[in-house]
Amino acid sequence: MALNKGQIYERSIFRELKRSGKIPDYINRNEQISGQDVTVYNQFGQSGIEIKSNIGAAFGSGTLKFNHSKLNDPWVLTETNEQDEEDTSKQIMKNVANKYKLTDIVNKKWYRDNDNYYPFYLEESNPSPARPILSIPRSKRGKQDLEALGDIKIKCSKDDIVNYYTSKGSHYIQVGNKGLYWFGKEDPLKISNKIPIFYPGETFIRVRVQPKGSGTYNFSYGLYIKRLSSSNEDLSKNPYVI
Repeated sequence: MALNKGQIYERSIFRELKRSGKIPDYINRNEQISGQDVTVYNQFGQSGIEIKSNIGAAFGSGTLKFNHSKLNDPWVLTETNEQDEEDTSKQIMKNVANKYKLTDIVNKKWYRDNDNYYPFYLEESNPSPARPILSIPRSKRGKQDLEALGDIKIKCSKDDIVNYYTSKGSHYIQVGNKGLYWFGKEDPLKISNKIPIFYPGETFIRVRVQPKGSGTYNFSYGLYIKRLSSSNEDLSKNPYVI
């Protein structure tokens, strides 16, 4: 399976840090510790570092599903699975969604104010007797949903991103073409005096029908940012800042 740009960038940062002796010997690949893109150490301590290839990436995400048995508010958050390795991350995102009443907003804009629109793409796994559409190819159903369900933007706090990553032991973040930042909480590597605090100009939740390639789609929500001043340090240029 081909790697996407984010995965390629993450692996390149891992290789640079590994060559520079900043990755513990027992860690031989990125994401080896659950919830951390790369795990580094120096003489002061150890920490995860979140890696984003660009400012437009999602800084945490979750998914929605359509419950046909609920007549008034069918859009709900996808349940978390206690056996899932990423359950903690999913629960944090679910808490963020609940904090901003995300499903209330989605049900209003995507359903009640949209002529009680049923998503065609999800019909196959959760059919409704009212919408027998199996003759329509599934990829075309997703495209139709994409056209019918526009993006929703909900303002949120940068602390939602900070809490999401620090709860998983990542206290710093590297953003492509921007550099390295500190989340402003714990500083296990003692490098907060060298880099700025992560402080985007705008933080918001984006809800959308998300094309995933090969005719597949997700109904997703994620944390996004706009406007981030460049850091004075960048791991792709100077891994020894750690």
